[in-house]
Amino acid sequence: MNKIMVIYGSSRRNGNTDFLADKMTEGIEVTKVYLQDLNIQPIADQRHDPNGFDEVNDDYESLLDQFLDHDIYIFATPLYWFGMSAQMKAFFDRWSQYKDEKNWNFKERIRGKKLIS
Repeated sequence: MNKIMVIYGSSRRNGNTDFLADKMTEGIEVTKVYLQDLNIQPIADQRHDPNGFDEVNDDYESLLDQFLDHDIYIFATPLYWFGMSAQMKAFFDRWSQYKDEKNWNFKERIRGKKLIS
């Protein structure tokens, strides 16, 4: 059976974004992650640094580990000025830190997963 994760990117609990995502997943077993409750630092672009990315002491690696353990993802975010929330953007931006990291095998582990937004 597929494991489904809903990632909520709103800074406002019980708002329109939460309502719509909850309606969409009504009656389905899902893991809910509220980005507003996590400490996710913005990315420091070190892609071209000879030493690579510095280690960041926040909640991102534990979230990414949990994230990669699922098969289907639903990204729920309000739109601000035609784009996703800052919390959701930080979540995606940090993928850059792991896409070439050999220990994580991120590209291999994300391949074939289903994304819904």
